[in-house]
This record gives sequence, structure tokens and C-alpha cells, in this order.
Amino acid sequence: MKDPVVAIVGGRYYMYYAGFDGVSEQAHLATSVDGETWTKHPNNPLLGRGYWHDHHVRVSTVVPSPDAPAWLVFYGGSGVTDEGRTWNLRTGVAVSPDLERITDTSPNGPYYVAPTADRMTGVSTFATCRYLDILRYNDRWELFAEVAREDGSFELRHITVHPSQDLPPYRG
Repeated sequence: MKDPVVAIVGGRYYMYYAGFDGVSEQAHLATSVDGETWTKHPNNPLLGRGYWHDHHVRVSTVVPSPDAPAWLVFYGGSGVTDEGRTWNLRTGVAVSPDLERITDTSPNGPYYVAPTADRMTGVSTFATCRYLDILRYNDRWELFAEVAREDGSFELRHITVHPSQDLPPYRG
């Protein structure tokens, strides 16, 4: 159990965490009414291995969708054939109507990758774009992430997006 991400909605705590099952990490959920006592969700993992992320899957951040009564769930993932699959994670997007059910909306590939990535053939390069976090403002979001550099190191990156134009539409 590692990498917690907590959202508080209506006095209820939703903690997403990476749960290890002996093979790799998958996205799990626990809930609480006081932030101290937690109950693991009965349908864990909420977002498991599959598609391009058939090795690691862990939630990075959760934000309200700008165009629907739903939540956007940004997650880091990697595949079993990826170079550096335990740390070379890219960012995908999922959607949730209630913070307890998650549907992957990027099964064909990650939504955010480092500029070093080859999106068409999978990841045989250093393509890390992980630990995404978002600060929301009225008409824009500030995104921060750890991203791979050409020289093999990481850097923290910041970009501004306008969610109604730059994010995938909600498909409920």
C-alpha cells in the first residue's frame, strides 16, 4: 500500500492508493468519515491491469469534470513489456460518476507522456509522465508532473490547460 491520494467530498474521505498484489501495483480505494478509520472498497482494485497499463496502475489525482457531473481520475500506468516498467509510468484518464466506480477512457494509450515517448509503437523509450497534480481555477487548470528528459533524468513540468478545450470529453 503506497502513494495515497485523498479527496474529501461532502465530509467523506476517498483515499486512492497503490495496492501491491505480489505482481504489481493496482489502483485501490478506501473510504472514511473521519480520516482516521478506513474501510477498503469491496470492489478493489478499482482500476486494474489492462490495455497499455497491464503492469502498474495508480491514481495520481482526482478532480471534478468540467463538462459533466462526474470526476476525472488521472492515473499513472505502465506495461509489462515497457522499459523500466516499475518507474516509467505515463498518465491516463478515467472517469467516475461517484468516486467509487472508475471507467478507463484511454485504453488505446496514455493521455500524457514525455516528449521523448513514441506514442505509436508503445514505450521502448524513457517516456515518464507521472505524479500529475492539478490546481483548478475558473477557466484554466495548472498541471504539474514529473517528466522524463532526453538525458535520462527527470524534471518537474508545469503546463496550463483550459479543460473545456484541452481535456478529453466526458463519455458516461
